[in-house]
Amino acid sequence: MLGSNHIVDYSDEDFGVTAMGYVKNDMMNLQERGYDHSDKIVCAGCFGDPFLKNYIKKHGEYGSCSFCKDSNGKARYKKVMPLEKLMPVIMNVINRDYLDAHVALPWDSETKSLLGDTFDPWDFVTDELNQYLECENGKVLLALENILPFEDRCSRYEFSRRQEEIDLQEWNKFCYLVQTSKLSAEQIVTECYRKRASHNLKEIRTTMERIISYLEELNMTERIRPEDTIFRCGTHIGQDFDKKYDIPVIPATLMGTAPPLLTNHNRMSEKGDMMFYGAFKENVAVVEIGAEKDQILTTAKFHTNKIFKVLNLSTLNRCSLPSLFDVEQEEKRSAWFFLMEFMRNISMPVSDFDDKIKEYKPTQVFTKFIQRKTAMAGIVYPSSKFGVTNDQFGVNGERCVVLFVTNRDCIEEEDTSDLSRKQLIMEPNPVQRVVK
Repeated sequence: MLGSNHIVDYSDEDFGVTAMGYVKNDMMNLQERGYDHSDKIVCAGCFGDPFLKNYIKKHGEYGSCSFCKDSNGKARYKKVMPLEKLMPVIMNVINRDYLDAHVALPWDSETKSLLGDTFDPWDFVTDELNQYLECENGKVLLALENILPFEDRCSRYEFSRRQEEIDLQEWNKFCYLVQTSKLSAEQIVTECYRKRASHNLKEIRTTMERIISYLEELNMTERIRPEDTIFRCGTHIGQDFDKKYDIPVIPATLMGTAPPLLTNHNRMSEKGDMMFYGAFKENVAVVEIGAEKDQILTTAKFHTNKIFKVLNLSTLNRCSLPSLFDVEQEEKRSAWFFLMEFMRNISMPVSDFDDKIKEYKPTQVFTKFIQRKTAMAGIVYPSSKFGVTNDQFGVNGERCVVLFVTNRDCIEEEDTSDLSRKQLIMEPNPVQRVVK
């Protein structure tokens, strides 16, 4: 019961009425705020959560922690904060995500128990809440349990879904809608913005715009500069290219973006859609094209003619999960969870050709949306073939890139660059070798 740890001396008969009034008001205040009094002092070392650590360091004062001591058993002098002062930050999470189980859950008269998963006071602190607190000191957890109401709790999401779960369900529906549509990716993006657009097309548009807002929220953009090297590999040229094509050297138009008649379905583009695929490392470019033994592999280096602003999906691996206790980052946290699952979906390898046509369409629509409705020049994404595991994607940071550059905009170094267009300049003399 709130206030049970707070003792007031009102033995003086003349002070009795005032003391009783004080106790009543104090109990009401404690009930309203949701936690009791405590004389315990905590420091940043009591918690592993980065936000709580920084909060104590920023708002605390120098003093001694009630729990952390040096090797001689003496309290360490550091930035500390009364546990009571930290509680509003913790209560934001408890009040937002958890409910009194006896109020929120129905009672089963047959089993004589609540219908749903519940946490008793100790399990709530040590198991449920501590997965976010990241506290390794049992005495700190005990102090926290003592300050909270003695009641069973349940998750607010026992019978509802978190925002990232809702978003993922909408993405799955989006995938179904585009995979069953007879329209091309280009047509879907065009038609979903018309006033007469069908309900399904409007849902596709809403999902795309939500994903874009999440990407902007996490600032997932990058600039590719003219000094950056992009590798592109191919096995279509062969060593007899001079006789086959009647040309003395390999031109940029042959090594760069394929013309419409020679393009096939790819992860980010449909058959006939001109886009440039490359990688920032030669070995990644080689692995991505799936070159077989004894094939003649041709590798070229390209540079952009100006700064290209691109969407960088690979940065999500390096983005830390926003703290549950940072209420200002709540939307970013939901976005992070959704985008992690989204990235796993679009980065998984697809082997069968018929499956590719179906499985690639959601990412093809997504890419076309980026191309037509944003100022981005392309997308950087984790390699689907280099270092992928069941639990992670692009674990070693290997990245690929798709750029919205046409065949005619792949040019030679001696050509005059048109800065009004997005162009790729190929270095002379692409290298050829036999795949071992």
